[in-house]
Amino acid sequence: MRAFVAAVQRDLPEVAIDRRDEEVAAFGEQACRGLAAGKKAPAVVREFRAQGVSGPQAKRLFALASNTMCP
Repeated sequence: MRAFVAAVQRDLPEVAIDRRDEEVAAFGEQACRGLAAGKKAPAVVREFRAQGVSGPQAKRLFALASNTMCP
């Protein structure tokens, strides 16, 4: 979780700026849960977008979660 939060703070500061670490980590947890449930990347990205994250940011959030949090 720490690696994901740090990566978001570094690569997507505009996403992290008004969110607590726990809120940022929730994006990663959401991505991992989605993948574990068999969801594809576009479905998880749409979920992020529904939470007010822009398309490019949502794609990057998914990539960061996949690389740092998800088994």
